[in-house]
Amino acid sequence: MRETGLSGQVVVVRADGSAPRVLGSGFDPSLGDPNPWSPDGKRLAWGGCGGLCVFDFASSRRTRISLGSDAVGLAWSPDGRRLAAVDVNHRLVIAEAAGRTFRVLSTAAQFPAWSPNGKQVGFLSGTKLELMPAAGGRAHVVARNADSGPQWARDGRRLLYAEFIRRPFRSDVRVVNVVTHTNTRIADTDGGKARWSPDGSAIGYTRRPVPFGIGEDVWVAAASGGVHQLTDEFPTGLGYTDFDWASGSVPAVPPTTVTTVTLTSTAELKLDDLAYQIVRAGTPDSVVYETELTCDADAETVSERFNVWTPSVAGTVTTGTPCQDFDADSGAASSNLDAWVSQSDLNGNDTLAVARPGTTEAPVIASWTSGEEAADIGWRSSIGPLVGSGSLILFETWTSDNTRQLWRIVDGPVPHAVLIPLPPDATGLVDADGSRIVVRTDAGFAVLNADGTVLSRVTSPGTTRIGGDLVGVAAGTALRVYTADGGTLRYQLPLAHASGVPRLLTIGADYAVYSSGVELHLLQLGSGADHIVDLPGQAGPLQALLTTAGLFVAYYHGYDPQRPGRLMFVPAANLPND
Repeated sequence: MRETGLSGQVVVVRADGSAPRVLGSGFDPSLGDPNPWSPDGKRLAWGGCGGLCVFDFASSRRTRISLGSDAVGLAWSPDGRRLAAVDVNHRLVIAEAAGRTFRVLSTAAQFPAWSPNGKQVGFLSGTKLELMPAAGGRAHVVARNADSGPQWARDGRRLLYAEFIRRPFRSDVRVVNVVTHTNTRIADTDGGKARWSPDGSAIGYTRRPVPFGIGEDVWVAAASGGVHQLTDEFPTGLGYTDFDWASGSVPAVPPTTVTTVTLTSTAELKLDDLAYQIVRAGTPDSVVYETELTCDADAETVSERFNVWTPSVAGTVTTGTPCQDFDADSGAASSNLDAWVSQSDLNGNDTLAVARPGTTEAPVIASWTSGEEAADIGWRSSIGPLVGSGSLILFETWTSDNTRQLWRIVDGPVPHAVLIPLPPDATGLVDADGSRIVVRTDAGFAVLNADGTVLSRVTSPGTTRIGGDLVGVAAGTALRVYTADGGTLRYQLPLAHASGVPRLLTIGADYAVYSSGVELHLLQLGSGADHIVDLPGQAGPLQALLTTAGLFVAYYHGYDPQRPGRLMFVPAANLPND
């Protein structure tokens, strides 16, 4: 959604952010429905165009359904032929997706929801939860004191909703059976969110661990009764603001047995300002991590700072990142260079700066700024984030005609940038390690040498990470591991997902590390043994990095002051070897 005043442009892009396409003007499609796409995924609906607009991607045709006023909420029927929409005057209408006719069901409605069989529409009317036949007829009140729109269970018999409690930020999760007319209290959410599991057997919900907290913990309740806390407690108010169930929309490999392991670290940092990033540094036994820095006594100016930690010398070397009003969004380091990208002015221009390591706020010895001419890279409209470490520090740029280019920083008396040719189908820089670069392509990914030579191509979309001579691709609940040189499939392993959708963090010669919810999993590639790493007091979020020296882990700690953080190092010799 691209805003232009009160309304905006509805824009679709590819998953990698390329090929933006303007469909029309209107409101954000997700305001009224978390999924404004039709059930077959071929059409998109939105309001703000004097009614409803529907774009058909197969025919590239946009249909406008005039309602006399803008639609601000919508829901597709299960068969994709009709839309239930609420306009700015709270009229609930049923419209044909083809744009021919519509009928008014109610004049006081919000949050429409179709029954799974498409015969009824549930909605919120004031504080009443009502049902009405989609073909028209009499509305039936099924619950009172409602504080949310309804959610249907897959069986079409039960509705999930929140009931208002007359205390600040308090509400109950309740389920009403529209056949037996029974109403069951499930849990107190403290104003959090609730969602059915895909099979309707359980309800996930969030609740604040402390009054007026800024985040919530995630809980699960069986629809038949009984609740348990899914994530660790957040006494400081840190936590999740949203969650979702794994949908099962991607094929899953058989589950694996998971055990818990306690790793012996040889070094640990306790930080009050750890931000969400760790990346490779210039040597295998060091890492670049990000902190938030308060620049003045009144704490009015806060910016990111990138630091290099080398556990073997028990020291932290602060990079040259200056204290500034603008955020630094990526950093990298070699044995001779520290580099970071930050926003440099109110116009949104980006500056990539390079300094010598070893001192705090060291003088900048080279820099490139978007919107300015440079001798080596010329004029560029945008400078992308840094990727890589050691002798291979990379960044992307875009020209005024949106041409993507990849550059490598070369050290010297004055560091300079050298262009790396990209394959014609490359759509973005993903990762780099040693002398190898991973770029996203239309079909999957390609591995390049430092001079741009293509070493391998793999048609396997997913979250991709490289470590040494291995490339890992996580999609759904499966991990596929390929050789960087040649693209041969070496391993195909299941990923645990009981606590959340798996997210691949890092890969090395013998291990892969991924997260599931707030769990950190260490997966042995050879044996397939999967271990949950025991991190005492862990409260997420997680980052991890495997190097030839060992495993670095960054995580928030639930019993520290606000903005807590831990950074620990486990030598390779202390990792499990089943």
